[in-house]
Amino acid sequence: MDSFYLTNILSGTALCACLIFSGLIYFSKIKNGSQKLFSFFLLLIGSVLFYFLLLDFGRDDIGIILLPFFMVVVLSLGPLLWFYVKNVIGERSKKLTNIFIVPLLFFTLIIILFGLKEIVTEPSIKEIIVTILQYVVLLGLSLVFLIQNIFFIYKCFNLYRSHQFLISNSYSYTDKVNLSWLKVLIFGYIFFINGLVLAHLVDDYWSYHLFYTTILIYVFFSGYHALTQSPIEKFEGIVLEEKEIKTIDLKSDFFIQLKKNLIKLMEEETLYLNSTLNIQELSNKLETNNKYLSTLINQEFQMNFVSFVNSYRIAEAKKLLLDSSKHNLTIEAIGNESGFKSKSAFNVAFKKVTELTPSDFVKQFVGAK
Repeated sequence: MDSFYLTNILSGTALCACLIFSGLIYFSKIKNGSQKLFSFFLLLIGSVLFYFLLLDFGRDDIGIILLPFFMVVVLSLGPLLWFYVKNVIGERSKKLTNIFIVPLLFFTLIIILFGLKEIVTEPSIKEIIVTILQYVVLLGLSLVFLIQNIFFIYKCFNLYRSHQFLISNSYSYTDKVNLSWLKVLIFGYIFFINGLVLAHLVDDYWSYHLFYTTILIYVFFSGYHALTQSPIEKFEGIVLEEKEIKTIDLKSDFFIQLKKNLIKLMEEETLYLNSTLNIQELSNKLETNNKYLSTLINQEFQMNFVSFVNSYRIAEAKKLLLDSSKHNLTIEAIGNESGFKSKSAFNVAFKKVTELTPSDFVKQFVGAK
């Protein structure tokens, strides 16, 4: 098959995937703002692919007409991805228009230059306008595009790192809240923007094939997760400023009593058996502020919240695994009875603490008897 047509088939398939997933996500039964944002994000990627298809088929005349819109689309990708990540991890912001100032500025400038080019009749002045237009487009698609994306990708990674720290000190589980797939989403976007540059600078059909194939995989992967992911509940006041931490005296009567109450509550009421336990529920039980409780767990026990709760769950799991009356239970059932939400979460947490999987633990300590 001719490489030109294979490239077009791949790009056309990627375009169709963008449109299909965008529609599925937008009209999904799970209604939330972040899904609609990602639906628009996929539409923007699809618009870029459509524009390149037009150029590949020699329709430069249409490409010129759509150039202002293409500039808006390309310069909106980074801001929209960042805004989507911000919404998924639970941070709310109503000021969406501010991040699109640069795309709208270039759109307006290009429209004005297009208009002047049509109005002006003097050839020398028209030539100057065309030159300015070319430089504006080149500036927007190169330097501005690069700087803008570096800035928003950096902000995306910062949001993700902050979220990972937050959930480890907020939830006693990581299933569906750790959002590790967001890393793939961001790295996939980095490949996408690199591909935009390289695939159209290097005249090599293999680079086109690789680019469009990866985009197709990227759309399917990110589209699936966007369909199934709801925004994460975020608790306020958990992360303290450094100056606040320094002012907290863990040897004060308040924190000494809080530590005693915490241990008593965990051991006597076995709250760790609740697989959806979060720091807000625990702080409410202790009638304290969740930021104080988080600080106590982090500094006094040298653990984050999820590790602290899992230490009790793993101790419980060890008892059950060694209990001869429980040998008829599966590993997954043992994990569930110990407070873990899933078998995979149980295995990961258990191995992290004991350096053995639950199955290996049974073989070593039960099978040896």
